[in-house]
Amino acid sequence: MKKLVVVILTILMILGSSSVFAEDLDLIHRYDASKNYSFNEFVSSDKVFEFVGNNLPDYVIEFSGSYYNASDIDTYINNNPKNAAFIHAVNNSPTVPKPTPGGSSDELTVVEIY
Repeated sequence: MKKLVVVILTILMILGSSSVFAEDLDLIHRYDASKNYSFNEFVSSDKVFEFVGNNLPDYVIEFSGSYYNASDIDTYINNNPKNAAFIHAVNNSPTVPKPTPGGSSDELTVVEIY
């Protein structure tokens, strides 16, 4: 997990302050949007860092408009210390659909009660 943070910090420093990448590296919870965190929230709060680390399979990472399982990225980095760059992990991990917290889009929603 610590290697993942170091790699993500490196990528963030490389990308700098470009507004094009403003949403990259967001951590999105699969089931509960209230548990989504920006990269800044993730690295600046010990509580958030610990929570995400303990629940890594429930998160995806957004990068360049695609989504990746956070646990796949972490596993790749841990298993490939010589190529432990975030971009290598992304290139060797499958993309996943954007999560729809709160359930499937096929669910019915009450919009008005008479």
